[in-house]
Amino acid sequence: MLSFSRECYMPGVILAIKEVGRNEELVYGLDTLLGLQGGGNGGV
Repeated sequence: MLSFSRECYMPGVILAIKEVGRNEELVYGLDTLLGLQGGGNGGV
């Protein structure tokens, strides 16, 4: 079953908020904060 409630996004939001203070450069995408490869930006 799929969930579109706001609660399912909170772990990523909390991670992004915590990481903002650690980075001095622009970070594009949650996958970058998680250290995942591939980018997932569709080749843009």
